[in-house]
Amino acid sequence: MTHNPTRPNPSDGHESARLHERIPPYYGPPIPKVLNPLNLRHYGLLLMWIYFQPSRLKRYVWQADPELYFQAGWANLWRSVRLPAYRNLLLMVLLLTIILAIVISALSSGVQGMEIRWQRMAFGVAFGVVIGVVIGVVGGVASGVAFGVVIGAVFSVAFGVAYGVTGGVASSVPYDMAKRVTSGVAFGVAFGVAFGVVFGVAFGMVLGVAFGAAGGVVFGVALGMAVGVGALRGIFYVIQWPWAIAVARRDRPVFERLARHPAVCDELIVLPAVGAERLLVRALREDMALALQLMAQIGANPFQRWAIQRAMIMHLDAQISPLESIYYLFRPIVWNLPSAFPLINDANESPLMGRLLLSEISSPNLAGKFVSGIPQNTLVERAEGVVRFLTQPLRIKGNRVWADICGWMLLFSAIDRKGKYVLEYFDQDFYQETIDSVYRSVAAIEHLPKGSEIAQSWRSIFAFAQIKDAELLATAYEHMGWVHSTDPATQPWLLPKVIEALHALGDISNQVSIAQDATNYGQQSAALNRAAGQLNELADYIEAEVLQPEKPLLRVVVQRWQKIIAAEQGKLGAAALREMTPSERMMAGVVEPTSTIWHKPATPIPNPYVVGDPVYPPLFTGRTDIFNQIDGIWRAKADPDSIILYGHRRMGKSSILRNLNLAASEEKFIIAYTDMMGETAFVESTAGLLLTLADKIYSAVRQALPDTALSEPDAPTFDSPANAQRQFNRFAAHVREVLAGRTLILVLDEFEGIQDAVEKGKVGSEIYRFLRTLTQEPWITLVMGGLHTLEEMSHDYAQPFFGSYRNITV
Repeated sequence: MTHNPTRPNPSDGHESARLHERIPPYYGPPIPKVLNPLNLRHYGLLLMWIYFQPSRLKRYVWQADPELYFQAGWANLWRSVRLPAYRNLLLMVLLLTIILAIVISALSSGVQGMEIRWQRMAFGVAFGVVIGVVIGVVGGVASGVAFGVVIGAVFSVAFGVAYGVTGGVASSVPYDMAKRVTSGVAFGVAFGVAFGVVFGVAFGMVLGVAFGAAGGVVFGVALGMAVGVGALRGIFYVIQWPWAIAVARRDRPVFERLARHPAVCDELIVLPAVGAERLLVRALREDMALALQLMAQIGANPFQRWAIQRAMIMHLDAQISPLESIYYLFRPIVWNLPSAFPLINDANESPLMGRLLLSEISSPNLAGKFVSGIPQNTLVERAEGVVRFLTQPLRIKGNRVWADICGWMLLFSAIDRKGKYVLEYFDQDFYQETIDSVYRSVAAIEHLPKGSEIAQSWRSIFAFAQIKDAELLATAYEHMGWVHSTDPATQPWLLPKVIEALHALGDISNQVSIAQDATNYGQQSAALNRAAGQLNELADYIEAEVLQPEKPLLRVVVQRWQKIIAAEQGKLGAAALREMTPSERMMAGVVEPTSTIWHKPATPIPNPYVVGDPVYPPLFTGRTDIFNQIDGIWRAKADPDSIILYGHRRMGKSSILRNLNLAASEEKFIIAYTDMMGETAFVESTAGLLLTLADKIYSAVRQALPDTALSEPDAPTFDSPANAQRQFNRFAAHVREVLAGRTLILVLDEFEGIQDAVEKGKVGSEIYRFLRTLTQEPWITLVMGGLHTLEEMSHDYAQPFFGSYRNITV
């Protein structure tokens, strides 16, 4: 069973401590551990928490019992009621609802000059409280005790006050339109302010239409406008706007002024909290860590994130080295700071502060992908997307030189959070486009202080991540020249842990290079084992020491290098086993493989045949199983796969290849045989090899079809690789016409001869892809014979034929 890290586990004694680490730092006066119904000041606190500071209400519930905070179900809900902190909270919510209903009803009654219907008001309060309690109970059972209690408290006050005022005042004058409008406004303001969120606007419009149809258009419009004003908290903003201006201009320490600013004091403020961005800029200059804690409180309200965006960009624009400030956001104390106090057990629904800040200062689009610090495909993302659109005019416009790289940092970190490979996140067709876009982004910051270090680091990491074979891995350390040319004593590293990880990758590359140059199995095995062990140590180092955004990138490099080295170790072990005699294998206790997964022969194959030159019938006999496999491959589809016939020397491979006509129908196939070891001994270029193949095909076709009009290849025209390719393709087109539906089987015996010619520089490596392209024609297929499978040969040879050939062991 997988344990949810966001939900406490009673069996884990350290869970409460880990939960506490997820709670954002608290900036403000201490919160009472238990509210006292006899303390009038506590009623004021509760009123402030419900209408202005819901995070403190959530914190009060959490500190009462951290282990109970995320628990759900009837038993835990009943358990919470028995705690004094919860019990007193619920009692005070009921008393506060009654007090508010009486006060608002009295004010409304005084304005209208009429009597209060106390019995109806009491019924309305009771009805509203019951609705709030039901909502709280359902939420507590389904989503957690804290969710149920907090939501129940807010809704009890909202519905209790709204229905109490409506019952006590509004319904007492059903026929007087003017008084109905006045009481409707009172109801709307109470209802809207109690909700205090943007959804109140839409809800107010719906109520306005409904009541307008039932009781008159004027009443409906008034009610809708009142709920809208309440939801926008306009009644408070009349006071908060001049208050914000006064606080911003006072000659007090900046953090003291911020603590009194409406952006911090009112977590539900919807309209712009003027002056907040200027105070935040000063706070960032004095103490960035403390300023970011306050920004986390402000950022919990999506309507005020424009102030965070303006403050961060103004701060970065004023910095000599903005990249250092940007990388400060990746410190755990900032990066993992929740932007809102978690309420339900899925705390991942709330964006973390580091990602949120990065999304505000980064480019919104990269390679066609939207960059956001909010978890995607969630209700939070959709709701906050609407708020971001509404507050966009308040944000600073214009793209900074570091905006694109910030977007990539955010994107890679978000992918890592989902547990995906960073470089595999992008569609394969756009992979290179993505790499190019990243390179352009890092090039744009190279002129900034520390920009060269970041740019070179990212280039090295991406170059390392694209390595796919041991030969390239052995030369990877060549990308590390820039590290050795920089003196950290005179130019300290911004990312010392990343530089150390890159140094380690260079060391591992050197070990693979040693293995590549070694001449015996012992040296190769020792070097590869050292590289594998170092990679394991580096993986632990990256997880423990390296921060975002380089951590997921380096993790991918390590994972890919581990696969390459493991594959090389497997090849080395298989080669060592092939060199052992049966008695040596027995003495070593080697267990014979039984799975069909292993395609490479792990042991020398016993030879039941007489050693000698290739033979023909009647001396050639048997091999029925081999010919049956070949015949099955050729019959499987119209465009047969190529065949690799491999095994040890003197096993009869050449005899099989010279007698393929025993498995090929003359009406369907024409076979052209070539001994590549003998032919490549004399050719001097790729052009010469193509001419040799053309001559072999011509001879085979003329022998099978003596009356054909096929012309012999013109040797002088094969004077260069490019001309030879064109002439061969023209010749092949004529052969296809002559075959008239038959398939040409081009047999390349001793195909290691091609690799030897390439390694000696006589033939270009492009011959491999040329042969692969040739086999894509439906009228021709290859049969190759040799000592190894393509997987055991060079990467350049095997890659072009990947997935288009079949192995047959002799």
